[in-house]
Amino acid sequence: MSCENELKAVHQRMVSPIEALKRFLTVLTPGGRSSRSDVWWVVLFVNMPIYVVQRLYSAEMCVFWLVLSLLLIWPTFCLFSRRLHDLDRHMGWAIAWLLFCVIGCATTLLMVGGGQPPTFLLMLYQVGSCVTGCVLLVVSCVKSKGSSNKYGGVPNLMDARDDVK
Repeated sequence: MSCENELKAVHQRMVSPIEALKRFLTVLTPGGRSSRSDVWWVVLFVNMPIYVVQRLYSAEMCVFWLVLSLLLIWPTFCLFSRRLHDLDRHMGWAIAWLLFCVIGCATTLLMVGGGQPPTFLLMLYQVGSCVTGCVLLVVSCVKSKGSSNKYGGVPNLMDARDDVK
């Protein structure tokens, strides 16, 4: 092994918004790893606008938001699972988040049908989604160790020679 290979620095490059959104919509498996930039571009351009608009127009467009949420639950779960894997963690928090999303969709379906969901179900959804969302938010901010782990190689690996001058 040459000295050049031993001294090579390991860097993660930040992916572009387009690349992150393509991965979000095409990599529909929880296996592997995702970097912080993979997560934050999706949060910025997909999840946050949907959340804000949903809060503004929830009464008039409840069915639309339910369908959109159902379509995005699986890709978001996969993305957060891969982010947890990047930190060498299992996807337990992502599974908990998925469970609370399902509870939230069930309560919305009950309301759309004219029923009133049980209060404990609404509280469980609100508290559970808040706690798991906060944990996943923190996880999305933590820098990975920059080395391979049992879930795969470092995502978005860049050679030191490819670094921007």
